[in-house]
Amino acid sequence: MEGILKEYTTEDIKKRKIQLEKEVQKSKVIKETLEKYFKFEISNYIIDDIVHNETYRHLCLIISLATVNERLSSKNAKKLKEGIKEIFSIEDDLDMVKSELLLNE
Repeated sequence: MEGILKEYTTEDIKKRKIQLEKEVQKSKVIKETLEKYFKFEISNYIIDDIVHNETYRHLCLIISLATVNERLSSKNAKKLKEGIKEIFSIEDDLDMVKSELLLNE
């Protein structure tokens, strides 16, 4: 680990730590908001993709993966895909799911 970090200054590490803390906070807010809205648990890797502003197509693939892995029922997967399309005003599969819409940024 020391070998990896020796290329970075203390300031670089502090900045990255702040970025990661902000990302964790965004994840919490988005997860709480969406689970309250949909009334079911949403896997963290789905939330992570929303935080990282992935495309709707990519998010649908991840939701399908959650269904295959039995983290989400087929019924809830369909509800989630449709709801995300509505919440984030998705018109095309390649539209980005912009997390800031839920964060009031």
